[in-house]
Amino acid sequence: FKNGLFYGGLRLEAGPRMLVDELESLGLSCKNKRLLRVLHVDVHTGLGAFGDDLLLFDDAGLLEPLRAIFGSKHVADPNASDTAIGTLYETAGSCDTLARQLLANAPSSPIVLSLCQEFGTLNGISVLRAMINEGAWWHADRSTKPKEPAKQALLRAFYPDCNKWRAAVLRRGATVFEQGISYIIDE
Repeated sequence: FKNGLFYGGLRLEAGPRMLVDELESLGLSCKNKRLLRVLHVDVHTGLGAFGDDLLLFDDAGLLEPLRAIFGSKHVADPNASDTAIGTLYETAGSCDTLARQLLANAPSSPIVLSLCQEFGTLNGISVLRAMINEGAWWHADRSTKPKEPAKQALLRAFYPDCNKWRAAVLRRGATVFEQGISYIIDE
């Protein structure tokens, strides 16, 4: 639905295209025959309890190993119909599957651990309200300035103006990175 909240367009937009180009220039490419292991953590905000995180992934076979590494409270069961952040749904073409997409035809068959780390901000209704209001402004006037209250509310829904939240996110992000690197090296 073209005017819907989650419409991503028919082609890769400039920002994601720049990300793909940068990752390929760093060696995340099916042409890189020396690539053996990849840790890909796609960080999101908006769902869940304020400052808490949950790791989402597709491969149910990794559930117990990942819970052993990251802790049970931080790892969602990909087969569960409901989680601490609500009902999970599958997305096509999202960034959390980007590493696997770029390596789909890699001759070296590298080990890829692809995770989505979701950090909670506001309650779900407040996040949804901010998205709806900003979307309405966008579709009514695409020249809306960044200081527009609807845009500011959307920013705060996904990036709260709270130093304690920001510090907790950075701390937990670094922990997941370190734990993920240890796991991928040991594989």
